[in-house]
Amino acid sequence: MDWVHTIILIIHVLGAALIIGVAFVSLVIELKLGVDEQFAKLLKIIWKAASAALGIQLLTGIYLAATDWEHVGSNPLFWVKMFLYFIVGTAIGIVNRKRLAKIKAGDLQAAKNHSGAWAGFLVFILVASIGVIMAESQA
Repeated sequence: MDWVHTIILIIHVLGAALIIGVAFVSLVIELKLGVDEQFAKLLKIIWKAASAALGIQLLTGIYLAATDWEHVGSNPLFWVKMFLYFIVGTAIGIVNRKRLAKIKAGDLQAAKNHSGAWAGFLVFILVASIGVIMAESQA
């Protein structure tokens, strides 16, 4: 493994850590402080960091997959990871966006439903775990 690949792998891992950190902070804030319009504003700011991290993950992930496609492309865990990352992640994002719109409109029932925050956090933990398993199986 050359030094460029190692640096890109480190950046990929840091991007994953940032995403998990943002999901965790969002969950903690939601559970501790509750959900209101102020929370919705704070969440928008926090998720801007997540958007940057998702971009980092996408770019570095494409490089990492392309440089080892023989191993990655035939690995079922890779496809499970991609499914969770893109399909489930997108669905959770849509659900949370709709929920935040309801909260801004004053829907107190939407504010009490924390399932989207939990789901986002758990999915990103699972995606990162699969990435570690894949890296270890290749070593």
